[in-house]
Amino acid sequence: GHFRFMCDGENIHHIEIQLGYQHRGAVSLLMKGEIAAKSALVESICGDSVIGHTSAYVGALEALADIDVSRRAQAIRGIMLELERIGIHLGDLSAISGDIAYLSGNAIFGALRTYVINTSQAICGNSFGKGIVRPGGVLFDIDDALAAQIRATLEDVARRTDEMANAMFADPGVLSRIEKTGVVDAETARAIGMTGPAARASSLKMDVRADHPFGIYKFFPVFPRAMRTCDVFARAYMRYIEIQQSIDLVLEILDSFPEPDDLMTPMKPLAGDSLVVSICEGWRGEIVHALMTDAAGRPAAYYIKDPSMHLWTALALSVRGNGISDFPLCNKSFNLSYCGNDQ
Repeated sequence: GHFRFMCDGENIHHIEIQLGYQHRGAVSLLMKGEIAAKSALVESICGDSVIGHTSAYVGALEALADIDVSRRAQAIRGIMLELERIGIHLGDLSAISGDIAYLSGNAIFGALRTYVINTSQAICGNSFGKGIVRPGGVLFDIDDALAAQIRATLEDVARRTDEMANAMFADPGVLSRIEKTGVVDAETARAIGMTGPAARASSLKMDVRADHPFGIYKFFPVFPRAMRTCDVFARAYMRYIEIQQSIDLVLEILDSFPEPDDLMTPMKPLAGDSLVVSICEGWRGEIVHALMTDAAGRPAAYYIKDPSMHLWTALALSVRGNGISDFPLCNKSFNLSYCGNDQ
């Protein structure tokens, strides 16, 4: 990434962001060989959104193969996606706290993140969720003992997060740094196509889980919430709200956990001369994978859109009129991906 600042003294007039001097070639690699065997490659598109990107990828393949994934597999996928959201949001609250020298928030939110990613590791052996979501289902189950462990951990994380967030968002020193900083108003957010919690922090109630329910979200609805101040405070507080929502959602899924069933449904050949667009609400926002097949059902084109592709523009607009020392704080409040943008 290359950032060029245009400043008037300490005040930022504008920044130009240039990304992608080199491309990793993820799309071209997906097009080579059997596409249903490329899960490990998809997991590397954006390393902090493993479940999000893999969910969009398997959604596209399963639609073209016309297969139904078992309710239990859908539930496990949903739990993993929400754990990914909780863990990253906690890490972001820790990073935002660090940028304003609020050291208790930096330490406690960071420690709580570890509990959450360790829960993902207990499920599939990897703290970032690699190796579990595959075309046709999931490779790891959640038994009663593990479900009880997940419940106990998340209830504890919820309580500690509430305590830390209540202290942080009532601290005058914290508020003096994050209120009215990095504003992106609702009109601008809509015009540039902002997505995810950043869009919801700018008053836009949009969430793929609610607008286009997929998988387990067809049975466990999500109700988006939005903030009005459109600033760093809103983007930070939105993360706190979503941590609460995601924990409640995982506990609700565990309360009605589907009975044991086949975790994997055998894949079928993909439909020919077809186009599918698969959308998933990752923790940054809307992840899109689109696949077009030829007459024989082989991939003819593949397209990936990470939410960062829309949000880098939002970062550039957010820093206008702010002091240059506010740039790291604005940057952390979005926490965008270089590699997700670089296909």
